[in-house]
Amino acid sequence: MSDLSALYLSHENIELFESLNEMAKSTSTVLICETQGQSEKGSAVNFVWVDSQLGFEINVQSFETTNMSISNYLQSLAININ
Repeated sequence: MSDLSALYLSHENIELFESLNEMAKSTSTVLICETQGQSEKGSAVNFVWVDSQLGFEINVQSFETTNMSISNYLQSLAININ
């Protein structure tokens, strides 16, 4: 995992989130998910459906924990920022 910048975790594998999130904190890897509420649990980016449109949430602290940053422009496009 140390060679990864980002790891996508589908809703079919969300049970792996907790262990992968702990591993990601010790590397520079951000987790990208697609399950409701995952940005609140530590996912850096979480894709969600809102009114039949795909949007995304951002967890800024997750980016900071992994020593990565996210642009203000990308943050402005997010539907929710934690």
